[in-house]
Amino acid sequence: MTTSVTGGGADPDPVAAMGLAADRCMPMASQHARPHRHRVWRRCDGAKHAVHPRVTGARCDGGMTATDLITVRAAIPADLTRLDEIYAHYVRLTPVSFDLEPPTAAARAPWLTEHRADGPHRILVALHAGTPVGYASSGRFRDRPAYRSSVETSVYLDPDWIGCGIGARLYRSLFDGLAGIGLHRAYAAITLPNPASV
Repeated sequence: MTTSVTGGGADPDPVAAMGLAADRCMPMASQHARPHRHRVWRRCDGAKHAVHPRVTGARCDGGMTATDLITVRAAIPADLTRLDEIYAHYVRLTPVSFDLEPPTAAARAPWLTEHRADGPHRILVALHAGTPVGYASSGRFRDRPAYRSSVETSVYLDPDWIGCGIGARLYRSLFDGLAGIGLHRAYAAITLPNPASV
């Protein structure tokens, strides 16, 4: 999948093209060790919404969803341990990362410092109550000089937060930040089968 990050052109909205919606939290069939548990609550207007299990308490707040409780910011060194935990889950249980063993914190520290808040290579973190629950990154697509105007993107979420629109929100924030800085394309590789990402 590719998307234009120049802010123009005929490329479709990548989030819409993936069929994702950032304004709702929906249960998702999971292949993870821990099953997802969602409970249904009603908005003030009576509409049903599925809410993430960590969002607790009776709510009638005009339609807030799980993504309303998420903040997005640039990654900082204090996030690295939690980002490594999230990434290690995918390395151990899925083929999506193409890593065979979870990298050590020492190996991942340079990865974090190579990404800057204002350059083409960035890491954005989604936080719930101050704790990272996912991240999106853009990095080098290929080594050859002609590819400098392209980036490869990825999103990794805590498995308990999959299906809540956080990945879509991270991608929107990432693409918004990359627009207008001279990039031509943002690529994302999808390992199949992966219905949630297609």
